[in-house]
Amino acid sequence: MITTLRLVLIIVALTFVSGCKRITRSAHVGQSRAHGTPIADGQVVLVRQGLYRGAFILTNQTTTPETTDYKWFSRSDGAGTFNITEPAVTSSIVKDASKVEFSVYSIEWSANNPGVGWIYYSLFPADKKLKPAYEICVTDETNIAGIDANDPKWVFRGRPLGKPHTAP
Repeated sequence: MITTLRLVLIIVALTFVSGCKRITRSAHVGQSRAHGTPIADGQVVLVRQGLYRGAFILTNQTTTPETTDYKWFSRSDGAGTFNITEPAVTSSIVKDASKVEFSVYSIEWSANNPGVGWIYYSLFPADKKLKPAYEICVTDETNIAGIDANDPKWVFRGRPLGKPHTAP
């Protein structure tokens, strides 16, 4: 017959041998770094970091292969317009990319459907104490001309909106 002490010792030993461990929950469970709505081809997205101002326009977003083309604009003098005739403005076109990278920015992207994709903030909604690598403002504009990224109507965010997930 197995005594109570032996039974307890067997259970404890089996727990260690079976690899059971205490379950810890990340503050990011149930959260996404993705912008709340997918970005359509041709839609202007503004980005900023310190004095750097940038903009990009995704085009030809495909799911197979999962790539996008984009045109980007950048300046580092704190001004917010992107007229390519200004010496402070640089721009280029990138083809078949899996990430939006230019100037000081490296922004994750993934396909949603043909012509539509997701862009990602550098932080999760719960990362309130951390400084974002960049801030994003998704616009409804399709023409970069006339946009001033410093206009107060553009609201930049460093993390997506959302409530931190809490365990039930």
